[in-house]
Amino acid sequence: MVGLSYTLFGIVFLALAARELSFAGSLNMKLMKAVLQGNSTASAVFSPRILTNTMREFSEWTAGNTAAQINRVMMFKKDRQGAVNKTDVNTDYTDEVFESSENFEFTNTDEDYRTNCEDISSLRDDQYRSISDVIRIKSAWFVAKSVVPAVGTSVKVLDFKTPKKALQVLNKWTAQITNNRIKNFMKKTTPDMKIVLITAAHYETKWKYSFSPKLTKKVNFHTSPTKTTPVDMMSIEGKFLYKYIKKVDADVLQMPFKHKDLMMTILVPKKANAIGSLIQKLTTLHLRNLKLSGKAKAVNVQLPKFKIDFEVDLKKPMQNLGIRDLFKKANFSQLATYKGVMKVDHIIQRVVLDVNERGASMAVAARASTKEKFVVDRPFLFLLRQVNDVFLAGRVNFPPK
Repeated sequence: MVGLSYTLFGIVFLALAARELSFAGSLNMKLMKAVLQGNSTASAVFSPRILTNTMREFSEWTAGNTAAQINRVMMFKKDRQGAVNKTDVNTDYTDEVFESSENFEFTNTDEDYRTNCEDISSLRDDQYRSISDVIRIKSAWFVAKSVVPAVGTSVKVLDFKTPKKALQVLNKWTAQITNNRIKNFMKKTTPDMKIVLITAAHYETKWKYSFSPKLTKKVNFHTSPTKTTPVDMMSIEGKFLYKYIKKVDADVLQMPFKHKDLMMTILVPKKANAIGSLIQKLTTLHLRNLKLSGKAKAVNVQLPKFKIDFEVDLKKPMQNLGIRDLFKKANFSQLATYKGVMKVDHIIQRVVLDVNERGASMAVAARASTKEKFVVDRPFLFLLRQVNDVFLAGRVNFPPK
């Protein structure tokens, strides 16, 4: 087992009027509030980083009011040629964190996948590729320039005229990519689906300092003001960046991972029943407010082990933020030629997350007289981040279904 393990999965269906689109992506504190406030009594996790990258692609594929809404909500800027300025968002998806992980890989060696799909990543920009009777991708522009560098894998054409076979191929491939962490993600495919884009990743890392399994014990976790449930509470003593943020009435601790600059920022409300209030106050913060600095403090940290397997449809949060045309009558004229209505029906993201004791080394113990306590015994928020880049953001309650 490792200190932290997570699997990300996104799938895109871009089809005629009423079919599905699913993908994974990233955003800011407003999006964290929009997503995490949906059900304040249960655990939830999503990837702001991937959603941001996804919406950047949509901005480049769309035009008119569709693109304008995306750019306004996501605060994307255009260069002189009208393309999204890639310096405005974090687009280096395969950065040091992922490149340094031996457990992070993309493969597409499945025989059925090779048999049923055709590689289109080598097409020239001036080529058109017909993938259905009515929709033509405008060259491999979005494949070669946008998608492949972002997810580190190739894009294929799959024949949906045999939906059962297509479903088997896609589910087998996603299971293989995620080391069987995610199985049978897709429930069905239909003959009128036109474009499918899949990305999947499994990532594992260790804490910088190990939690001793011998110190893990059963402790009551306050799931509500009147209810508790026993959890496996990990414990560690060492020096960590830690402070109280009055604006949101929460204690904040930064737990470093083995990889450079990768950390988990944990926010615990002072009151046991205040997770909803904390989420509502997220928009009063800027991400830099959670970037702890200064001298590390001697802290006794008690953090529960937890596993989350969570799927969320990000369509409604994006609509609430002002991106509406994408889901009604989208202008995809930069991507494909089609005379009918094209739209996005869903943006679905699934994350499987496992947090446990394993670390790279032992922490330097602090003297008992100098230690403060950071006890995570109530619903809390966390961010898995690298500097200003948020890979995952979540809310944890127990049991973390």
